[in-house]
Amino acid sequence: SVSTEKSEDVDVQNSKRAVWFSWAIASLGTLMGNIDRITPILTMFYLMMYGGINLCCFLLAWVDSPGFRPQFKYFSRNIALLGFIWCLALALLISWPMALLAILLMYLIF
Repeated sequence: SVSTEKSEDVDVQNSKRAVWFSWAIASLGTLMGNIDRITPILTMFYLMMYGGINLCCFLLAWVDSPGFRPQFKYFSRNIALLGFIWCLALALLISWPMALLAILLMYLIF
């Protein structure tokens, strides 16, 4: 059907965009001549990713989503919220300009 073909085209375009974006980030350090220049932003991306996972877990537990059933017996929504706050605080303490840049890029991508 036409809608399936359209959906597949969108998926292919999104995949290509993601590959080119990843390539640009990975090549940036090499092209700049020093990989240490991109480590702060990569650190922020990892912290934002872990913080985002913790925020999602907290929100799903908070609204009592029926599809969210964590199997980890020590899971607590308060710990998930603490993990989100901790990641955000660490990002801002490590390098607040890079943290703000990572938050901006995350906002633009999603």
